[in-house]
Amino acid sequence: MNMGIKTVESPVDNLIAGDFMRLTTGLTVLAGKKYVRGDILEINADGKAIHLATAANAKYILVESVDATSEDKPAIAYKTGEFHADECNFNTVTEVEEVIDALHLKSIFLK
Repeated sequence: MNMGIKTVESPVDNLIAGDFMRLTTGLTVLAGKKYVRGDILEINADGKAIHLATAANAKYILVESVDATSEDKPAIAYKTGEFHADECNFNTVTEVEEVIDALHLKSIFLK
């Protein structure tokens, strides 16, 4: 019997770090790039998710890879949970501690 619950298979990797509840949200990633599971995302002025550019703006971690090279695409991102920092993509941001602090305020914990 289908109870309206959708399950998806998660790739075998070390992104998930613990048992803290992982909640997800739907969003739209901006066209022009490929996004990879574990990318840390921020939201631009148009409300679309983009690769992290500013440490303080870190907001989500991408659940599944998305190819948005030709157009904006829907995606799913973690908005809470525990993750291994070395499995996350910080893009070009070098202020890792600032990213960790920004995500911590949103109940995303990097180990």
